[in-house]
Amino acid sequence: MRAQAVRLVRLMLPGGNPMSHGVDRVEGVSLIVAVMLATLLVPIMLVAGSLTYAGVVATAEQQARSRHKVVATLLEDAPEVGAGGAGPAKVLAEWRTPEGPRTGRVLTEDGRDKGEHVTTWLNERGKPVNAPAGPGEAAFAGGLVAITGWLTAACLLALVHGGLKRLLDRRRYREWADEWALVEPRWRIGPPEGR
Repeated sequence: MRAQAVRLVRLMLPGGNPMSHGVDRVEGVSLIVAVMLATLLVPIMLVAGSLTYAGVVATAEQQARSRHKVVATLLEDAPEVGAGGAGPAKVLAEWRTPEGPRTGRVLTEDGRDKGEHVTTWLNERGKPVNAPAGPGEAAFAGGLVAITGWLTAACLLALVHGGLKRLLDRRRYREWADEWALVEPRWRIGPPEGR
């Protein structure tokens, strides 16, 4: 049983099969290198995702310090779902600041009526801005960087290996054609002569 396992492992390694040629060994080594590199890239992409997460969290904390919530009164109706599609819409609204009342466009859900109160975020100058990023957005950004980074690198490794395999296949076909050109003239169909 152990001898069979050792033999199987030897056959799976590049050049372990006695029938393999140099091009087969090169292809096997290329596959092993591609798989090893893809495996080594996992922790690297996890670090990149963690750094992205930390960067988004730091930006969100800075935004939370420089932005504040206010209640704004809509000065017009928000578009209905059928009119402009579902989702938030920019609607003219009024809100109060220490300097007095201000107006501008704020994001609100569709279908809201004139006179309704909505919560919006303002920057230090009193202009409407997006809400600071939350922990979910930071996690999404970090995960997106890690996953897309690894998938991109893995696809590039697969393309390089596939291109090398294609070149090696062309060489194999050329070698087989040369070998067949040597054997084919001596190849006979039918009984040997003299019978």
